[in-house]
Amino acid sequence: MHRNKDVKNSGRRLMGTIDHRFDVYEVAPTVPGPNDKLRDQEVSSAIAQWKKTNSLAAKARQ
Repeated sequence: MHRNKDVKNSGRRLMGTIDHRFDVYEVAPTVPGPNDKLRDQEVSSAIAQWKKTNSLAAKARQ
């Protein structure tokens, strides 16, 4: 059976083996920065604008 090279080299291990690739990374919670509220507002307004223009484009297609 032909195997796709992307699947073959995907980094998946055999069942039962322990994967230690990410043992060196520590996950720490992020502390909110001073600009996070402004960024959140900008993201929210961009999403709202996208939804508005996307719905108008959908109506135009109908």
